[in-house]
Amino acid sequence: MNPRVTRATLWVIISICLLAASCQKSIKGDDVEPPGTPSPVEIRFKNLMGPFKNLVFDSTVNVGLSLLKISTFKYYISNVQFVNSNTGDTVKVPDTYFLIDHANPPSRAPQFMVPAGEYYGMSFLIGIDANRNFNGPKTGALDPALGMYWNATDGYIMAKLEGTSPSSTLPGNVFSYHVGGVIEPHSVLAIRHFKLGGSVSIQPNKRTIINISADALTWFNNPHSISFSVPCTGPGDLSNKIAENYYKMFNFISVTFE
Repeated sequence: MNPRVTRATLWVIISICLLAASCQKSIKGDDVEPPGTPSPVEIRFKNLMGPFKNLVFDSTVNVGLSLLKISTFKYYISNVQFVNSNTGDTVKVPDTYFLIDHANPPSRAPQFMVPAGEYYGMSFLIGIDANRNFNGPKTGALDPALGMYWNATDGYIMAKLEGTSPSSTLPGNVFSYHVGGVIEPHSVLAIRHFKLGGSVSIQPNKRTIINISADALTWFNNPHSISFSVPCTGPGDLSNKIAENYYKMFNFISVTFE
């Protein structure tokens, strides 16, 4: 046998095998997804009455020296964004307008799609941005029939908390806070930022669950003490003070996958 022919033949065989393996890997694509593939994400809100007690309507809870029962708890979040771990770029998730209504359990787990990638931070606007507050279709979570819209002048109620307390001097001992406003000096809009506890890999083959708590009792104090007997009915100083209080109601819990 001619050894020169054998070596040449061997190199041809090796080249063919490598090419075939390469093609097979590209075509098969096991667990390999194009970068930025839309991937499912869910924010799962856990509403609380204090740091350790789940919110249960019409159950009694202490706030300082007062007792209260909550019967309504709703708030808007919008303009969800993520921060890429590798580039530091902000990824804006379009059309993210959600009404979290404790009376409607499915609303506590809004879902959307995020480009696949590594992310270390997330943020959302508490409320509805000024542009969408007065423009665009009033459908879905923005439907006025949901009871979160004042009028064309004042726009949306960004958050609502209602209930009863013996400390209230209003008829029926009720308290009622309808917080809103997007025009300075009475804008209640604020962005809440969260670190995700490290770099989180969002991928199309699994649902990423971001668990966030929301404590309704933060509405009543720190930095402002809020009276049970003075209702909040529109934009103004009281709306601003309550919004400064409830900005702190959100806390990151964990990231899980399903």
